[in-house]
Order: sequence, then C-alpha cells, then structure tokens
Amino acid sequence: MHRDSEYYSAIDDYQDPAVPESYEALRYSGVLGRYRWSAEQKAVCRSLTSLGRLSSALDVPTGIGRWQQHLRSVCPNVHSADISFAMLQSAQARGLLENWNSPSVIARVEELPYRDRTFELVFCHALTKHLPSQAQERALLELMRVSSRFVVCSFPLYRGYRALLWDLRRSTHGTPVTTRQLKLWAANGGFRLSGYEPCTTQLGLEVVTKFERM
Repeated sequence: MHRDSEYYSAIDDYQDPAVPESYEALRYSGVLGRYRWSAEQKAVCRSLTSLGRLSSALDVPTGIGRWQQHLRSVCPNVHSADISFAMLQSAQARGLLENWNSPSVIARVEELPYRDRTFELVFCHALTKHLPSQAQERALLELMRVSSRFVVCSFPLYRGYRALLWDLRRSTHGTPVTTRQLKLWAANGGFRLSGYEPCTTQLGLEVVTKFERM
C-alpha cells in the first residue's frame, strides 16, 4: 500500500481483484444507474466523434476496458495504461484488450512512461473526481504532455445549482473544479479548453471536457 506525500485513496482502491467483478453492477444498476450509464455513453461518444479520425490514442486509466471500442471507432491504434493490474487483467479477460492487440502498461496517471506528444488523443474518464485538487492539476498536465492534439477528460465541474447541492452535501470524496481553473491549467500545458458536456445525472457534477493544443 502506498503511503507518501502524494497519496490519495484511488491509488489503492482498485488493486483488489474483486473490484472489477462488481464495477459495473455497483454503478449502473437500477433506474438511476441505467440513466447514468446512458448519459455517460452519449456524452463520451459525442465528444470522441467530434474529433474526427485520429492515428493514435491513449486510454488512461483503462479500467475494465469499457471505452476501448468507442475509442477504436475514431482511432485504430489505442494504447492502454492503468495503475491497477487487476483492472487491466479484467479488460483482457473480457477480450477488450487482447482481441485488439492493444499495448498496455501499469502506470500512474501523473507519471506516464511516454515521450512528449506521443498520442494524438489522450482519453481519461472517471478518474479526476477521485483526486484532490493538486493531483487533478498534475494529472491533467501529464495528459497534455503526452498528447499532440487532444485531451478528453472528465472532471467534476462546480457550476450552477449542482454546486449548491455539492455545498450542502459537503462531500469529502474528490474536489470539484471551476472553468477558470481548467482554463488556467490548460494554458499552463499549452492547451485551451474547447468545451464540455454533462455526462451524469441532472444532480451530478461530472462533465466530459475537451482540450485542444494551441
């Protein structure tokens, strides 16, 4: 188990081999779960198809591989990275990596083992909502470092009535960001925020954001 100055629980939360087995059932069961699944699918697919055809992409964290086929629809060459061997194993067992012969590595999102501008697209979904603010910034800058054109990444965005609800709940699970923060972080990485779209329920904060290199 990690215990350092940059520790956050998501580093260890997905290491247990039992986690992948119940991942989708815990999140997408019931009426609300199915609504969340549908909203997420539509938003991500729209964001990806708006980019046109691409030559290379990185899916990080890959998790159980649920976005691999969507990524393949816009890019034939998709690489995979995840801090959890258990999650990558699950993706391979489901045939989502092996069938596509997708190169995969064990890596932490803030320390990716790739050269600058390796991929046209770097895709990161459902991670930053688990991270403290400083880790969110480090993660985004690292995603931008290895991208030559686009970063598509979900964030819990602090906005409108959803922000008021979050304040009332006073959740300690993750930290929402503002558009001002995202624009500043993007500029620091040589990118611009080109848009975002909600990807959860009407009460949730998470959005799919698109960044383009300037």
